[in-house]
Amino acid sequence: MKRKRKIFPLLLFTMLILGAAGGAAFANGGGIAPEAPTYEDLSNGDSNHTAIAVTIKCVEDHTACYSTEYKLFENTSSKVGYSLGEVQWDVETERWYCDVTIIPDDYITSYSKSSRAKYTAHELTENEEKTKVIRFWYMEEYAAKGTNPWRTEDGYSGTGGNPPQRKVTFEVIHTVIPRAITCKLDNVTSDTINLSADVSQKAGDNEVVYYAMSTTPDADPSTLSFIPFSEFTAEWDGILPNTTYYFWAKVNQSNSTGLVEAISEPIAVTTLCSHTDDASILTHHGRVEASCTTAGSTEYWSCEVCGKNFADAEGNTEIDAVDMVIPAMGHDFGEWETAAAPSCTGQGSEQRTCSRCEYKEYRDMDPVGHDWEDDFTVDQEPACTQDGSKSIHCSRCDAIKDSTVIPATGHSYTAYVTETVATCTEKGTEKAVCDNGCGETDVRELPALGHEWSDPEWKWAEDYSSAVISFTCKRDEAHVENVEAKISKNTTAATCTEAGSMKYSASASFEGKVYTDEKTEIIAAVGHRFKWVIDKEATATEKGSKHEECEVCGNKKDAVEIPATGTVTTNSNGNNSATGTVSNTSSSSGSPKTGDDSYMILWIVSMGMALIVLAGTVIYRRRVR
Repeated sequence: MKRKRKIFPLLLFTMLILGAAGGAAFANGGGIAPEAPTYEDLSNGDSNHTAIAVTIKCVEDHTACYSTEYKLFENTSSKVGYSLGEVQWDVETERWYCDVTIIPDDYITSYSKSSRAKYTAHELTENEEKTKVIRFWYMEEYAAKGTNPWRTEDGYSGTGGNPPQRKVTFEVIHTVIPRAITCKLDNVTSDTINLSADVSQKAGDNEVVYYAMSTTPDADPSTLSFIPFSEFTAEWDGILPNTTYYFWAKVNQSNSTGLVEAISEPIAVTTLCSHTDDASILTHHGRVEASCTTAGSTEYWSCEVCGKNFADAEGNTEIDAVDMVIPAMGHDFGEWETAAAPSCTGQGSEQRTCSRCEYKEYRDMDPVGHDWEDDFTVDQEPACTQDGSKSIHCSRCDAIKDSTVIPATGHSYTAYVTETVATCTEKGTEKAVCDNGCGETDVRELPALGHEWSDPEWKWAEDYSSAVISFTCKRDEAHVENVEAKISKNTTAATCTEAGSMKYSASASFEGKVYTDEKTEIIAAVGHRFKWVIDKEATATEKGSKHEECEVCGNKKDAVEIPATGTVTTNSNGNNSATGTVSNTSSSSGSPKTGDDSYMILWIVSMGMALIVLAGTVIYRRRVR
């Protein structure tokens, strides 16, 4: 780090020295401009002076219509169409140059005044550049050859070969300046017309405007005689009162300005009527008042020559026919009164009377319509066998609506008298006379009463193998019905301790109803049948047990003891035992037992201690290092 700090000032010092040396070398070296050439010596005796050729093309078809060439760098005070800049030194290229500014408007003005343009004024189009700058360079190699050293290199097509060139050509787009003239009326009387004109492009303040007159608007201006006078009179031009004439204005072509001839559209001028000079020719019309139905008119004066109407005797204030009319007042009617009252369905009429002329005006009144009642009215009462009718009635007239049939009432039989009494099995009859008083009778059957059975009675056979159910009529005990029943049996078996049964069920159907009855016989219990069952066999040293158990239902009695069957003896250890084979197994504690894991635990502890010692040694050595 200390060495680097010592090197940095040395490098900085070296750079400063080199920069100073470079600056000194530049100060002592090139870049100093030589003496500028003067315009007097530019041509070097060459007849082909530096020039600019300008080509103008019409905007309509882009065809060349005019071109001119101006020589530059000559000692002349007239520089039409361009301005010459100062000769300057370009440090980067170490050459002299001069900027020439081309002014297209100057060319256009010159072109417009020439016969080639047919003396028509032109101007640059809206998007055309107003000036163009061309840079010419002073080239030593051409000066050494004795030819014109000023050449252009940039952006323009040259003449006579590739750049650098001493001539350039460019185009400016132009269009014809429109020229328009409008004829105007300044004053008109019954015998004099004074005109003037507005010209959009004038050749000068003293440019003469010409006028022509015709009695028809379709006249061809080229066939008319234009005069340089703007006043037309009855004395010189035969102007008549109340007559319409047509006038055109014209300006001629101007060769000095390039402006072309222009002729206006015709204007129509109507001279005043002769009554303006002699009001006595006017006819007076008095005021006519309006009536209710007829319009009137104001006071006015009319001219038979011009057909116009005037509000004054002098004919100064013209009025339209509509302004002279006094509108009809219209009738002044009173209130409407009923002339003929309307009915429910027929129209009526009403009238009103004008207070001024007694004129009566009538108008129809709509029918009032029916006033229908809310409830029906019975038009014909119904009978037992004949329909009646009812309808809604109008309260003002005899009209009805919603006519509705009232159905015949039919006979009404309520007071029946028994003629033949009905029995259990035989029908009876009864008779009634119509309640409505028509005399008609009605006989109808009384249905058989049917049996009214008493409660049924069951009769069983002694062995219950069959049964009969009997029904006796309450109205007539002679009427008895017996029905054989169907028998079914259901046995419940007797057990050791409980009685069984035999159930007999009888079922019989009578007149759509099922009747049932039952009889039951008791079966006595059968009792237990026990046998002995050994629960545990007795041995020489232990007692056994047994119990009694029913073979039918499995009922068990309490167990009883079975005495031991063996004899008691004493073994080598001094213990008492039953007679029989007894084996005693003695155990020794001198040999290891299967599954002893004390050595395994010792081995695991030893291995753990060894690992701890090894880890401590490694850590110590690393710290020492």
